[in-house]
Amino acid sequence: MRNVKISVLLLVLVLIFLFYVPLGFSVVGITKFSGGGTYHRFLVADLGLIGTGGKANNIFSVTFGVDSTTDKYFLEIEVTDDLSGEVLLSGSTETKDYYPHFSGKTYNNYNITDAENLGGSFKISDTSKKLQDKILATGAIPAGSFTITLRLKKADRTKEYKDSITIVVRPPYLQPVYPVNVSTTKNSLNFRWASNINNMELHIFTDPRGNNEILKGSILPARGLGSAQSADGSLITPFLENGQRYYWQIWGYIDTSHEAELVKGPISEFLYFVESADVVYLGLSDEDKAAIMDEVLEILKSFVNKRAARSISGYSIDRVIVDNSPVTREEIMTILMLIKEKELKLNSIYFK
Repeated sequence: MRNVKISVLLLVLVLIFLFYVPLGFSVVGITKFSGGGTYHRFLVADLGLIGTGGKANNIFSVTFGVDSTTDKYFLEIEVTDDLSGEVLLSGSTETKDYYPHFSGKTYNNYNITDAENLGGSFKISDTSKKLQDKILATGAIPAGSFTITLRLKKADRTKEYKDSITIVVRPPYLQPVYPVNVSTTKNSLNFRWASNINNMELHIFTDPRGNNEILKGSILPARGLGSAQSADGSLITPFLENGQRYYWQIWGYIDTSHEAELVKGPISEFLYFVESADVVYLGLSDEDKAAIMDEVLEILKSFVNKRAARSISGYSIDRVIVDNSPVTREEIMTILMLIKEKELKLNSIYFK
């Protein structure tokens, strides 16, 4: 009987020990920091730290250890360009008692700075004027790899707990490869393109503006192409007429910091034949391309400088796209003339 009492007493002591020991160990700190990933486009506002109208999506979340201490802590958050080491955005939360504001709590980027949570003040860094101008002009983080770093600091700076995640920004591209401004036959109709976008779709039109689409049940538009770089055209040849011009366009959905966004590649033209011995080239002639280039050079000299014109003298024009649609020599020459006469405002010039 005496042994039973001792066993019961030891069991009670063990339970008391297990219950109280955790309180003797400090588990203040960041126990879990997750998120990040790869994006085609990342808006600074979507981090939710600078209050400029982003969307409440979970870019990152952080969980803090459970501890009963009322020592005061604050959290520093910093976004850094991995290539240059320059800080894009930084700030810190308010200084608050660890318990209850941090202890065992999980916050994401969108609620962590709410007044009832940790609060704080964040801003786009002015350490790099060039980087700051890019962000303020576009609202987006430029292409590259970026690290989000969290530092949980005790108010007296005697303790610091650090963790980080990485986000990668890869701007989308979508370039049709074949058939582009060329004739094709039933046996060679294989659509090809280059892209880093997911969830691709193939759309076929009978006009160059994309206003008259061929719709054929589950065949056209061809959806569910995933991240493929090609599509077998033999499936759509029953809906094409011999000797007719058609226009095709690839659609895709890019990954952004708030939601998937639909983007459309340029519309490309092809001439369809059931059988044909000779390849027919469409679009602009060499003479057309030379005339257009001359006008572009004149515009660069007038609106920028001679150096800008010389910098593209070795470039060649493949085709001209306006609002995603191919245009004729007459159309683009009219637009260029209106620009020269300042009837159209020229916002920017860039070459692809």
